[in-house]
Amino acid sequence: MGELRGDVSIFSFADLLQHLASRQSSGLLTITQGPMQKVIHLGPDGMRLISISTRKTSSLGEILIRTRKITRTQLDQLLVEQQKTGKRLGELVSRQGHVTKTDIEQALREQAQEEIYDLFSWTDAKFEYLEGPEPAKPKDFPLADVVVDASPTSVMLEAARRVDELTVIRKTIRDESMIPIRTTKQFIADKLGLNPDLLTAVYSQISGRVGISEVIRLSLYPRFEALRAMYVLATKGYVKIMDREGATMVHLKADSSARLPAAKKTADGGAPTQVLRSPYSVPAGVRRSILLLGDMLKYRQALAALLREAGYQVLEEQAAQAMQLLTENRKVDAVILDVGLSSPDEYQFVSWLCENTNAPVVVLSGDASKEAALAAVQKGARAYVVKPFTRDSMLRTISGVFHASSPTLGTAKTTPPASPASPAK
Repeated sequence: MGELRGDVSIFSFADLLQHLASRQSSGLLTITQGPMQKVIHLGPDGMRLISISTRKTSSLGEILIRTRKITRTQLDQLLVEQQKTGKRLGELVSRQGHVTKTDIEQALREQAQEEIYDLFSWTDAKFEYLEGPEPAKPKDFPLADVVVDASPTSVMLEAARRVDELTVIRKTIRDESMIPIRTTKQFIADKLGLNPDLLTAVYSQISGRVGISEVIRLSLYPRFEALRAMYVLATKGYVKIMDREGATMVHLKADSSARLPAAKKTADGGAPTQVLRSPYSVPAGVRRSILLLGDMLKYRQALAALLREAGYQVLEEQAAQAMQLLTENRKVDAVILDVGLSSPDEYQFVSWLCENTNAPVVVLSGDASKEAALAAVQKGARAYVVKPFTRDSMLRTISGVFHASSPTLGTAKTTPPASPASPAK
């Protein structure tokens, strides 16, 4: 291939990654949007950031403060020493015994991942790809030492989740200049399904005087995670989101019952017929089939690509099409339902699915609370998986579901350092 140039408005960053991965090519990918530029090396071991013009993630010091590895006072002292010696901050904190090598690696990986995920939001950008070996790592850019997931499919899956969820979040949080105000509802961080430390960090910065962007900055968490936490706080009634004119943004809670497929009636207008239950097994040598349901389009498509890549036959559609698909494809071997950002309080749809198929049902959710997982299992789900997850952990979950006789909670581990807490196993 040698060289490739184009515009991400025509050939998206996700399509470009998939194209390069399919060719098993190694080389330098440069993405430019206005004054901003990022250079990535793609190789068999994964992706590495070689350089960025403007860093958009939390600094290493801020991440170490957030994770309680060092204090603000210690960071100030280390920064003074860094100015005198010219050494990397990671080297200084490790030498003084404040943190371990693993702590530094996790913080750097968070920074590298967030910078790469940010590229999926670039719409007016140019790219240039030059095939070739990895260049020498810049000595003054520690992120170049970090290898991001070797599977482009896993990266695209997480990026698709963020794009879809941000679309939903923007219906409540139109822009980040809006001002969050606490309500009188008692704040209980460990009951909301996200990392309690993340929720507490965001909630504690809400004063009613500063906008959402400033709250996010002060929380020291990655922008997407903090914005998602703000959305949860708003939809659960702990926070009101006000625009600059003082008007309150009202969150319209989705009616989960509206997603239930309408029951079909008999030809003579009698009682509705039940969908025929799908068989659990298929003949030996035939690829297993999976029905993938979800209203988050980009995420559903990315997950379908992951499953097909692993050798499964995949049918994917919006949840409202479940009855038609189950009727037309009675030999489906498993059903995966992505509940998106829906409230975990009600699982009528999970119950309906389990009543209408003998195939095991797997629920994907961003809610990491044990209560949500138990609610899904009590409605009949065979497994409950918390997003985000890795490609390998999802495939292990699906394989386990086909052989398990009892429900599984939270089988897929999350990998990004700032991701929601995993549910109890």
